[in-house]
Amino acid sequence: MDKLGINPTLILMQVFNFFLLMLLLKKFLYHPILNMLDARREQAEQNQKLQTELETDKAGLNEQKQIVINEGKQEAEKIMQSAQEKGEAVRKQLEKDAQKRAAEIEAEGKQRLEAEEQAIRRKLESDVTRVALEAAESVIGQSLSADQKDKILHEAVRRFTAHA
Repeated sequence: MDKLGINPTLILMQVFNFFLLMLLLKKFLYHPILNMLDARREQAEQNQKLQTELETDKAGLNEQKQIVINEGKQEAEKIMQSAQEKGEAVRKQLEKDAQKRAAEIEAEGKQRLEAEEQAIRRKLESDVTRVALEAAESVIGQSLSADQKDKILHEAVRRFTAHA
């Protein structure tokens, strides 16, 4: 083989060096790179799972948020309706109180008017009686007896109340 220019020891040494290089590359370069790639793939898968979970959670939270918003709106509507009902009840109660007070004031006014009317009637009766007696005495020209005064007084009061 020397004649062909092939050196078998050199070829064996190159083959040995090649296998040694392959062994060293496999041990120190290929396995760490594969491990690193596996770790990155696992990390990417975990990230993908985490992203899917987050999207699912986000969708769930959006649904919960919408439910809470709807419940809040319903509660607000209930509160508004309750407030309107209470306001209406208060308004009705105030109207009743005002009507009751107006009726009381009207009754008090009527009582006062009746009392004043009675006082005026009594005063008027006494004035009419006095004037009637004075007129009767001046017409007759003498003093009247108690019975005559009573008769004239009753007749004058009867006529006065008939006209009033």
